[in-house]
Amino acid sequence: LVLLILSGCTTLVAVLNHDALFGPEHPKELVASSAPLTVDYERHVRPILERRCLTCHGCYDSPCQLKLESYQGLLRGGSKTPVYNATRLSPAPLTRMFEDAQSTAEWRDLGFHPVLHERANTPQANLQAGLVARLLELKQQHPLPASKLLGPEFELSADRAHQCPRIEEFDAYAAAKPLAGMPYGLPGLSTAEHRTLQTWLANGAPIAAEKPLTASLAREVALWESLFNQDSLKHQLSARYVYEHL
Repeated sequence: LVLLILSGCTTLVAVLNHDALFGPEHPKELVASSAPLTVDYERHVRPILERRCLTCHGCYDSPCQLKLESYQGLLRGGSKTPVYNATRLSPAPLTRMFEDAQSTAEWRDLGFHPVLHERANTPQANLQAGLVARLLELKQQHPLPASKLLGPEFELSADRAHQCPRIEEFDAYAAAKPLAGMPYGLPGLSTAEHRTLQTWLANGAPIAAEKPLTASLAREVALWESLFNQDSLKHQLSARYVYEHL
């Protein structure tokens, strides 16, 4: 009980420090930029995330429920609640992207914490108080050991307890687990990849306005929707599984 109280007090102090340094927190919603972007999410950032991050952060049960296959997943952030918990005795609230909440504020009400900086929008604050930025930087500071096999300090078992720190808890997390930067248990980003992501994050993680679908893509969407929306129980079951992995 004493440890729980001390932990709660430490987190509260960290939150107050972040409030004092960077201002109050406001959920970051999807606002497209009409201005030309030096580093664009679709052209520059998303390809890196798909190459280096989706191996772990692409499924419904991603570590910390952080799904990085869409910009909205970055906005949603992470959660300390695991998707699968065999010991629970009552149903858990569903957290399906694009279905169980439609805005960042709604995800915050469901217990998700930000991984992008959501306070004063300055380059320094975006890097110092953004969880993704800090995790990437931690990896650069502490790269993988030179040995061919990872040591016991890397927890890779299927039933491992995920570490899901909020940004206010990051300093303690980094001190206790210096090798837990991202990508976890894998080589770090290249210098060019790291610079691209950190530049984008420092600029406030902007996204350009969506372009309308081409006629060929619109036909593809219609084809997939007709497949997913068939009525038989067999199609409903398989479509749910496939959809969650897309």
